[in-house]
Amino acid sequence: MKKRILAFYRRLSFRNKLLMLIAAIVCFMGLAPGLVIFPYLVDEMEGRGVRTAQRLAENSCSLILSRDKAHLTAMLFDEKGLEKNISYILVLDRDNRLLAHTSLKGRPEIDLPPDADSRTRSFSSSRWTVLTYGKDILDIAYPVHAGSYVVGTIRVGLDKRFIKDLIFELSLLHLAFAGAIILGGLVFGFYLSRGIARPITSLTHLAAQISMGDFNTRIDFGPRQRCREILQCTKEDCPAYSDNTLRCWFAEGTRCHSAPVGRFPEKIKYCQECTVFKTQAGDELVQLGDTFNHMAWRLRLSEAKLRSSEQRYRFLFDFEPNPIFVVTPNTFVIADANNTAVEKYGCRKEQLLGRRFPDLGFPEDFTGLMTLFRSVVREEKQCSVLPRIRHRRISGNEVFWVNVFMSSYEHLGQKFIIASVTDVTEIMEAETELIQASKMTTLGEMATGIAHELNQPLHAIKLGSEFLLTAARRGQSVPAEDMQDVAQEIGADVDRAAAIIRHLREFGRKQQDRGQLIDVNTPVRGVFTLLGQQLNSHKIEVVTDLAAGLPLIRADVNRIEQVLINLIQNARDAIETRREMENQPPPGRIVVRSFAEGDRVAVTVGDNGTGIPQHVRERIFEPFFTTKDVGKGTGLGLSISYRIVKDYDGIIDFETREGKETTFRLSFPQASGS
Repeated sequence: MKKRILAFYRRLSFRNKLLMLIAAIVCFMGLAPGLVIFPYLVDEMEGRGVRTAQRLAENSCSLILSRDKAHLTAMLFDEKGLEKNISYILVLDRDNRLLAHTSLKGRPEIDLPPDADSRTRSFSSSRWTVLTYGKDILDIAYPVHAGSYVVGTIRVGLDKRFIKDLIFELSLLHLAFAGAIILGGLVFGFYLSRGIARPITSLTHLAAQISMGDFNTRIDFGPRQRCREILQCTKEDCPAYSDNTLRCWFAEGTRCHSAPVGRFPEKIKYCQECTVFKTQAGDELVQLGDTFNHMAWRLRLSEAKLRSSEQRYRFLFDFEPNPIFVVTPNTFVIADANNTAVEKYGCRKEQLLGRRFPDLGFPEDFTGLMTLFRSVVREEKQCSVLPRIRHRRISGNEVFWVNVFMSSYEHLGQKFIIASVTDVTEIMEAETELIQASKMTTLGEMATGIAHELNQPLHAIKLGSEFLLTAARRGQSVPAEDMQDVAQEIGADVDRAAAIIRHLREFGRKQQDRGQLIDVNTPVRGVFTLLGQQLNSHKIEVVTDLAAGLPLIRADVNRIEQVLINLIQNARDAIETRREMENQPPPGRIVVRSFAEGDRVAVTVGDNGTGIPQHVRERIFEPFFTTKDVGKGTGLGLSISYRIVKDYDGIIDFETREGKETTFRLSFPQASGS
């Protein structure tokens, strides 16, 4: 039952609830006096009976003692005539014998019925008793004292029917009066509730329209004067001068009086002292309506700005020349992609949405992508980059090289990752051509040393073949043991020459991949296959200290060899330059070391050449920068080496002492699982 009442109450409109409240208040105000007056009236009637008995007790003592019945009777009738509700008055002596009464029907019976209800109350210094005869008579007995002795009793019988009739008459009058009040109150409440509920209903409608996205609706409270009309203002450049939708205290930058007033809501304290606000603000409901109008206006303005901003950024997003993806940070699923991405990856947009971003590339790049994602999600970097990974078109499986830029952003309380992809295939091809050209230049510079390396096995082969040819011409038989030795020497020298040629072919081959798992000592040893004889011819000692069992790295042997060749050739040139500059230079020495440090593998190439001057140290990795004479260097060796090392997530740096020594240090991350 309680739930039904609450449900019914909730379904009522605010106006009906207000009307019910007013009706309840009016009914209470109309009926409550009766609830207070009627019990008071009964008590007052009883009290007047007691006071009558008291007066008689005070005035009848001598008459009782003298037993003057005539005067007692007269006095009783006088008292009875004063109170219409008195049914009888009796005077009894101390032995309860009747001395006088007001009954016109003979001597009354004074014995109380056995079921009479009696109660004793204190009245002044005397004691009196109220006796009730059934439902009609209320009997009050009051003792008569002569000093400390009781000489008699005054009994007053009150007619309860008279009291009931009086209460009934008063009730009718009260009900008529209360009914008039209630009716008038209901009429007044009806119009009052309608007047109060109308603006609230308008506010409810406005709030509903705003919640549905309609910010053009407003509440109209009728015609009101504008601030320019009240103040006779002529400042047409004031924002509130021509504003017909908002009140001036909401308008920002108004030019009130002699000084401009700033931004809302800071200015409201100032405006509350203004005549316009005091005369036009209205009551709280009107002010609330003005506030809602202002809120709708601000929302309309914000929506317009937001729509304009969204259109602008949507245009930039869709027509950005690079593919852009919106990726969820936890599942790496593509939530949105621009038109360029659709075109670049050769598919419909629906084929991209829902696909995991790492699936656009190759498995070997997954670890790097996850590291990049985690750094962006943890906001370690505002923008993170993963350079030079391979992606493929969804249709056709065409492979291209990209740089991936990632940053995080939040939209409607949800975090996303923006992944921008830049196609660097042409750059990679150009760099590959440049690296290939650098290789050819390096091979040209090493031609003399390589020729010498090949001359040694060729010379041994020639000696063996001449020995056999001479023996054949002379008709001499060659012992089997000598024949075996000559054949083994020729075979070994042929293998040596073939190994040199094979290494040259591998070094000269064009490479363009992300590398494979290699031992860094392999390219170090391969370098000296090509440069060993050349360094010997320059009287440069080579010391190698290669740690065994190093963790594997992901790189290309050919390219790491090219880096080491560039560094060793620079070391050779630095040693030669020092020899030219000093009269007694120390013996030339190049030291190559490999070792593990933490989770990385390092290779160092040190020399005791001229060192690197202070003023060129910051530029040595710039393309085409060289300190060598014209015709002796292109300035690309260290630049290409820097690019190759970076391609494999490596680090290249150096330590140097001018005129003394230089040590270059290469550091690569261990391959996962090695």
